Amino acid sequence: LKKVANTPAERANAAVALGMCRELLGDAAGAAKLYRDALAVAPTDLTAVRRLCLLLTRTGQRAEAEAVLDGLAKSSAPAATKRAARRMLAFSK
Repeated sequence: LKKVANTPAERANAAVALGMCRELLGDAAGAAKLYRDALAVAPTDLTAVRRLCLLLTRTGQRAEAEAVLDGLAKSSAPAATKRAARRMLAFSK
């Protein structure tokens, strides 16, 4: 990914796209790893957060999904990102 994606946002987008492909192929663990890779380079990427949390919820890992959202809501992320995380957290319960 580093050869094709130059910025953290581009690397995150590429990882999310690959994660979605992994999901479609039935590889939940591979998809989760790619979504986490995206968040490692772009911690406030809402697409990566949403995809990871939806996947975790679908695979019975709701508590982990809520922890991801709670961590983002309590982070130093921009206010709009924190609001989105709180909203997703509220709808996850």
